[in-house]
Amino acid sequence: MDTTCSRTNTVMHSSTSNHLRVGPQGDGVRERLSEQQYRRLVDYVTRASQFLSPSAVCLQLQPPVTLAEPPPSVTKSYRYLVDPAFSKVFVSKFNMVKNKALRIGFH
Repeated sequence: MDTTCSRTNTVMHSSTSNHLRVGPQGDGVRERLSEQQYRRLVDYVTRASQFLSPSAVCLQLQPPVTLAEPPPSVTKSYRYLVDPAFSKVFVSKFNMVKNKALRIGFH
C-alpha cells in the first residue's frame, strides 16, 4: 500500500466484516484486518474524533433548539386620558378586559 500518495485517501468500513478499503479515491484495494487491528483502529478513530469539529452536515441534522418561552416581542405602552371621577371604573374595566384576554380568573 502506498502511504506517500499526496492524493486524498478514502477509508470505508463495513460493520459486518473487518475489511478496510484504503486507496487513492477508493480504488478498491482491500486489506483484511485482524481483530486486534480492528479494535486499535476503532479506538484510534474514537479518540481522534473528539478533536474534530462537527461538519456542516452534522449541524444541519440536529433538531433546532426551541425555547420554552418565546422571547418577548416588542413591549407596547399605552397612555389613557381619563376623567379623575371615572379613573377607578376605568382601571377596573381595563383589568377585567385584560384578565379575560389573558384567560386569568373566572371568565
